[in-house]
Amino acid sequence: MLPVFVCVVGVEGQREAFDVQVLNNRCYVAERVRPSEAIYGCGV
Repeated sequence: MLPVFVCVVGVEGQREAFDVQVLNNRCYVAERVRPSEAIYGCGV
């Protein structure tokens, strides 16, 4: 199982808590702690 992190991110001027899972390909899946859509992305 891959590590899961909790972080606070600014979204549209509001601070939101996210559960974040970093994938083997260095991409991530982040879902707001309060139910909402997941965010998928890749970065360096």
